[in-house]
Amino acid sequence: MGRAIPGPHHCVGLGVSETINVFRFIREYSIKHENCINGKLIDRIMEEYLQGMYRNMDRYYENNMRCYASVNASNVLFNNRKLTHFLVTEYLKAPIERTFSGQTKDASKNWTAFFVHALMTYANHKLEIDLSSEVGKRYNVLAFTMLEGLTVEGCVQDEEMRSILHTFIGRFAPAIRTEKLLEDVTIYVNREIDERFNTSGPNRMHVTNMEMKAFFMRAIG
Repeated sequence: MGRAIPGPHHCVGLGVSETINVFRFIREYSIKHENCINGKLIDRIMEEYLQGMYRNMDRYYENNMRCYASVNASNVLFNNRKLTHFLVTEYLKAPIERTFSGQTKDASKNWTAFFVHALMTYANHKLEIDLSSEVGKRYNVLAFTMLEGLTVEGCVQDEEMRSILHTFIGRFAPAIRTEKLLEDVTIYVNREIDERFNTSGPNRMHVTNMEMKAFFMRAIG
């Protein structure tokens, strides 16, 4: 069984289920009353309605946020950036653990989360990659195809989502060949790590150029 993730796909699942129930009721009503409404017409109207639900995905985001706010207004459990961070972490889990075994040894430090945050922030600021937008668009499609059954594995194993994530990490490929760019990424990551752990100067949480190069080679393939 896959790991569940929070998000508006749960609201979508309920919405689709209730829509089908309503149109099933209309069909049954029609049958009981001498087929007063053509069955094919009912199906066509339902299909158009379901398509309209997808076009209005924002409504499900809003409902999802209101549900979370009613539980804990100070902790937003879902947005596209959080989802993206979670999926990038899952996608890069193996090369991160293999390359940075020393840094990730103490799980309580949550080093991996800060490392992924640094990569995403660098990509956004330096490479002008809006990864969260691309992931969000694909998530919206998956939300309507997998509904509340959408899982972490379902997202990461989806062919188009994997292509988005692979393209993202692939944008770091020049750092493998260019020492200056590699150094720039390393410095950026270490600066983010220092900020998150409130440290300064060389320390065991930092990464080296050699480690970053090995990581990119493993992650990009």
